[in-house]
Amino acid sequence: KKIIINNYVEYLHAIAALEEQRRRRWIPVEERLPEESLNSVIGWDKYRERCCFVQYYAGSWHLGDESVRIIAWMPLPEPYEKKATQE
Repeated sequence: KKIIINNYVEYLHAIAALEEQRRRRWIPVEERLPEESLNSVIGWDKYRERCCFVQYYAGSWHLGDESVRIIAWMPLPEPYEKKATQE
């Protein structure tokens, strides 16, 4: 029984790791666009050849008043949270 439980726990950890990896990958704009929002995402700008914080709304990408050519994007990571310590 214990071997089955350990394998199941390892299996759940592996699934969680794969899901996290999938969530943090670059998404080509041809594959999918983010929801239109004033919230920022990380975009890869072809003009600058670097990543930058951009917004996608009104059907286009925005980086303040500057022109950008975003070819891939990814959501921002979750905010940092200090883990509670056990006392």
